Formats: sequence, C-alpha cells, structure tokens
Amino acid sequence: MASSGRTRALVVTTLAALTVALAPAQASAAENRPPDQPVAAELTTGFRSCASGAKRPYVNSRPTLRAVLRDQDYSARVSAQFEISWRDEQRTRQVRTYDTTEMRSGSEFSMPLSDEIPGDTVIDWRVRAFDGEVWGPWSDADDLGRCEFVYDPAGPASPVVTSAEYPEGGDTWSGGVGERGHFTLDSPSDDVVAYVYYVAGDADHVVETAGPGDPVTVDWVPQRAGTAVLYAQAVDRAGTASAPATYLFRVGSARAPVAAWRLADPAGSTQAAPDAGEHPAVAGDGVTFGAAGPSGTPYTVAAELDGSAGAYLAPGVQAVDTGDDFSVSAWVSPSSTGDAAAVSRDGDGGAAFALGTHTGADGVARWSFGLPDSRSGDVVRAEGGAASAGEWTHLTGVYDAEKDTATLYVNGSVAGDPVTVRATKSPGDLQLGRALDAGAYGHHWAGALADVRVWDRMVVAPEVPVLAERVAVRRGYWQLNAAPGGVVPEYDGGQPLRLGGGASVYTGDSAACVDPYDPLCPSPDWVIAGSGHLVLHGDGDYAATDAPVIDTSRSWSLSMLFVVPETPDRDMALLSLPGEHTNAVDLRWDGAEHRVRLTVAHEDSAEAETTTLFAAGLWDHQPSHVGAVYDASADELRLYVNGELRSTVPLAGTDAWRATGGLQVGRTSTAGIWGDWLTGSVDEVRAFEGAVTDTQMAAMSNPMETPDV
Repeated sequence: MASSGRTRALVVTTLAALTVALAPAQASAAENRPPDQPVAAELTTGFRSCASGAKRPYVNSRPTLRAVLRDQDYSARVSAQFEISWRDEQRTRQVRTYDTTEMRSGSEFSMPLSDEIPGDTVIDWRVRAFDGEVWGPWSDADDLGRCEFVYDPAGPASPVVTSAEYPEGGDTWSGGVGERGHFTLDSPSDDVVAYVYYVAGDADHVVETAGPGDPVTVDWVPQRAGTAVLYAQAVDRAGTASAPATYLFRVGSARAPVAAWRLADPAGSTQAAPDAGEHPAVAGDGVTFGAAGPSGTPYTVAAELDGSAGAYLAPGVQAVDTGDDFSVSAWVSPSSTGDAAAVSRDGDGGAAFALGTHTGADGVARWSFGLPDSRSGDVVRAEGGAASAGEWTHLTGVYDAEKDTATLYVNGSVAGDPVTVRATKSPGDLQLGRALDAGAYGHHWAGALADVRVWDRMVVAPEVPVLAERVAVRRGYWQLNAAPGGVVPEYDGGQPLRLGGGASVYTGDSAACVDPYDPLCPSPDWVIAGSGHLVLHGDGDYAATDAPVIDTSRSWSLSMLFVVPETPDRDMALLSLPGEHTNAVDLRWDGAEHRVRLTVAHEDSAEAETTTLFAAGLWDHQPSHVGAVYDASADELRLYVNGELRSTVPLAGTDAWRATGGLQVGRTSTAGIWGDWLTGSVDEVRAFEGAVTDTQMAAMSNPMETPDV
C-alpha cells in the first residue's frame, strides 16, 4: 500500500510540472503578434528590385508586384494588401488597393496590375500583411520609402545613322578594308539609354549612352570590300527596342602598302628596289642579295644579312605615322636567335617599333612586335612562338591607335593576346635589319629577309593568312606504273626510286599471278592506282632514292597508298628517312598495336629520344592511305589515315634534324642494319618540302592518280 501511494504522488507531481511548462506557450499563442514589416530586399516590380527616384525601373509591360510576407506566430497564415498610387493629369492622387487570399508565412504574394495603370507616369506602391486579426506595418513605415516604377508602353523611335568616312547609299565606294569608320547613332526619343547595332555578318554590340537621350558614336573596321549594311536599334529605359534602322554603304578595296621591298634584287646589288613607294633601300656592307627565299611563295629570292654593323637596309623614308593605325610584315629566316630587328622605325633615342625576335627573362627567343608606351616609356611587346633558326616564318605586326593595342601574327595566326600600348609619334626613318637603341643602332639581323611591307592602316585578320600563305612544294612523286631497268622515274624528272631485292612493279599482266586470292598477285585487271604498283614480298625487297629528297629539319610531308595481305603481327616499314645512326622519320605498321605508327627521332643517335604518334582506321584488304606532316611553323607533327587527320603532337624545331639518307620504301635502318621489310603493295608515293593542307591530304587519299596535287 505504501508503494501505491508513492506512485500516485509521482503522477500528480509530474502532471503539475507539465502544466507549468505548457503555460508560457499557451500564453504566447494567445497574444497574437502582428505580422512583420515587409523587407525591401523581398519586394520586386516584375523582376526588378524595389527602387525609387533615379533608380526606379522602367518597364515595357504592366508588371506583377511581388512580396514575401512573414509572421512570427506559430503556424501563421497571412494575406497581403498592395496599395498602388499615382498622380493623374490633374495632379490628383489616385490610390488603389488589392487584397490577396491567405497563404503560409514566408510565401511570395503577387499582384498583377490592371489596365487602369497609366503609362509614362511614376507609380509607387507598398504592401503589408494581415493575419486575420491584426495588420502588420506597411513596407514604407519608418520612412523606408515606397517602391516606384514607370510603365513605358511606347518604344523609342529608330535611330538616325550618319558617318563621315562611310556615307550612306549611292554608288560611292568609300574608305577600304582595314580603314576605320565612325558611325553616330541618334534616336529622336529622349529616354534612350542604349543602342544595339551590328554590321551584317558580324556579332551584335551594345553600347550605353552617357545619359538618357544622348547619341553614341561607334567605330567599325571593314574586314572585306563590298556593300555593307549596318543595323541599329535604340533601347529605352524600359528595355524596349525600336524598329531597326538600316544603313547601307559601300566599302572600297584594301589599300596597298605605302612602302614595300621584295628584296629579290640580283646578286651584287647595292640597294633594294621598291615594290611600293618610291624609295630604294640602300644596303649596308653586311647585306648580300640573291639568297634563297621562302619556298612555296612568290618570294623565292631574298637578302642575306650577316648580323654585323653593316647588316641593314636604309630606305630613308618614314612611311607611316606610328601614332596612328599602321601595320608591318616580313618573311624572316634568322640564322641565330636573340634580340634582333627585321623591321623597325627610328624614334626618340630608340625604336618607335621593332618587328623581329626578343629573348625573354627565361632565355627563350620569341617572335616579337614591340612598341614603347608613350605614357610609361617602357617597351611593350606582343610576343608568341619560339623563334626558329633556319626556318622561314612570316611575321605581321598591327597597331590599332584607337584601341591602343598591338597584335602579332606568326605565319598567319594570332600569336597570343593583343597587348595594350599607346604608341609614340616619331619623325624617324624606317630601318630594315636593325633598330635604334639608346641613340645608336643595334639589334642587327643575322639571317635572311624577304617581302617587307608597311601599311598606313590596319591589316585585318582575313588578310594576314593570304600574306603568309606558303604552298608545300612537291619534291618527289612516284606513280609506280613502270620500272624500266629496275628504276621508277619521278614524275617531274627528279630522283628516281631504284628497286632492290625482289621488288617489282605489277602492271596487271604478270604471269606470276596465278592465285586470284593472293593480295600480292591481284587479278590481271586490278592495280591500286594508274597502270601499276610496287610489290614487296617482305624478304629484302625495297625501293629507295640515292639521296635525300626533302630536308627533315624543316617542314615536310609524306603520303602513300598501300595494301597488306592480312593484319600482320610484326612491324613493317612503310616509309623512312634515315640518318647515319637512326631514322629521322619512321612511318610503319606496328604489329603489336595493329595501327600505323609515326616516329621522329630528336637527333641522329641510336639512343635518341623520340616523338611517336599512332593512328587506326586502315581498310582491310583494300588500298589504304597514310600521310605524315611536320609543320615547323606550328611546332606540330600530324598523322593522317585515309585522308583524315587522326593524331597530332607537339614537336619543337630543336628536335628536328636533317636526314642524310634517301627516301626508303618498305624498309628501315637500325644501327646500320636494314630490316622491318614490308609485305604488301605500294602506290602513289609523294614527298613535299613544307606542310600540305588537310584538303591536299584528303585529295591524295583517293586510290587514283592525281598528278596535280
């Protein structure tokens, strides 16, 4: 019984404690606090933040007002009341209120506005919450301010476009490619805050006005000649765009250089005849004419400069104002790299610009277009690409005086990003092969120069690849249609391929072909291309030239068609270019990988490091094409299969060297021992000096004779 009494006492005590604990919560619920004041950050006009005065939004459609409302009471539900007001034409204040249904605290309440809301009038609004018993404070209480907006239903008028350099319409051809034009856009509407414009074929541009209703002036540099159309729209504060204005004008052809020298003068000349302009360039005693120019270009003759104090050509002409737009270009082939100027212009104690090579703090010589900044005096350089000795490279420097930028192009492509520099106006003369530095000439060029040009305008991006165009020169093409006396003639009369071992040319009528299913002896009416192809049996057969046909230290290309009898599991050589100790170029079938492999050794050593690429995609029991390209200007090795680029890898010019042996078909040399004999048929073998294009390689992949490639 005593135990039962203690239990009842414990229950009573516990219930009393719970009663005390629940009492504050019940009292709090009974007090019903008013909803919170709305927070400005949670109020929006349409999708614009709450703002007033100069920051009030302009909208082109009647907006939906939105507000997040809260109540701290537990499980509270609230409704919203929006109040909108404005002054009518008689300056009488108009007020409208809108009530919403209730939702849970923290919800977003919205209120679409009716057609009663006038246009072109400042509208203000506020909001408060109601919990069914008590109103919360208005959002503008305590001088927090109301939200405002202007409903602007009418768009702005179209802009009027004018240009002094490129007048509208008519048959007048104005300006030209690379000559900047300025266009003023001016809408009659006084609430325009921006203009959108573009010239047909280019991207859209947006430019803001200095103030509402102000005009803007934009610039545009033509990239091509012909009829051009500028489209422009005005945009008002509500974001409404006008109907587009159309401005048609005609752009003239690109203006020729103001000065140019091909430097193709006869050996023994003492000056370079001008190719543009009227001033010959007088040569110093370190200049020799008659050197070889860049192959694959019209400039096959060049001037050689020896890097001495006499290595220069002085035309005695300013040519351009370096404070305005200008461009300069040249084919260059340095015999050594360092700080050297191919083309420059005298400035105040130093060069106003210099195009050539510059060695950075890392000790690497790079192609460079440098100009001293008129504000700091420091030389700012647009640079890119490691300068390669002995390799022809095309350089173009472009200065944009309005944008204060200098851009360098190497072999037709932009080298890095344009740099910001404000060039210095200078009265000095143009210099070829040297640059003024600290009041004295230095940075003399060691190497060859060809086709120097200077423009008093910007050379635009589409023009540069044309200036730098260099066509690969075919040095060998063997159709393999016949081998009289074991010699396959070269198509253009160059070095022949001499057959060795049991190699032969199959012409479709060989009595040895008795098995129609033997790939080495195809049916009498089948050859790879033309009227014959080379047959190699893998037991010491090959074809080779007596001497090198291309210089593998510079850009080169190789191409061939071939068929193998099956998918062989052993390595077989396709083409190789050997040195004394290893192969400079080794193109083969890799038996382990079952793919084509291209290997380039970095030096003529049995232990040389190599760069290797693989590519799949050969046809089974059908003629397949394989091509290889080394592009020295891009520092890149490429491997093609059946006309498609399948693999690329970087290869620096310092890792390329000149093979000393002739072109080998069907074998390679390892430590002076020939091996990796090919079992298969070969046709349409080509070797080029220079990098062929993707289009050319695709044309060579067809199993037919194409002597024009």
